[in-house]
Amino acid sequence: MGHSLRSSTLVPRGFVVYNTAIDDGVMLIAIRPASTASLCPVCGTRSERIHSRYQRRLADLPLVGKPVRLVIDARRPLLVEAREAIAAFQTMIRKKSITDLDPWLEKARTGLVASFANGVVKDRAAVSAAMTSPWSNGQTEGQITKLKLVKRQMYGRGKIDLLQARVIGAG
Repeated sequence: MGHSLRSSTLVPRGFVVYNTAIDDGVMLIAIRPASTASLCPVCGTRSERIHSRYQRRLADLPLVGKPVRLVIDARRPLLVEAREAIAAFQTMIRKKSITDLDPWLEKARTGLVASFANGVVKDRAAVSAAMTSPWSNGQTEGQITKLKLVKRQMYGRGKIDLLQARVIGAG
């Protein structure tokens, strides 16, 4: 006996089925938005990139006696935008491109990294110095981080002489 099924009964409006399969007795139905682009419900940004996928198990929806699992492609444009903003900031710092700072700040103030951008504005002198100065305190910060790590590992186990031996010996 053949079974017929209208996709409108399973698939939400605005989505299309792009793949079906049966895996370990479970009917998998892969769906995605019908349009190639969608608007973010928070910021209204148009996006065509898929950031992540997740599976949603629908209860009480058997198909030909088999449980059904919908695999939904979901777009995450805000996270993509935030990742790109952070990557642009990192590139700007590494290339010491001070001229890109103001345009980056204007763009970053409207996204998920707004609090980070506000912190950069508050400490603009230090950020500008990091981009224009040939000097860096990276080595100092690295040594302090190593010292704190060793100190935390030894908490309650010894005094300054043992800590000194570990730090000098850890070199």
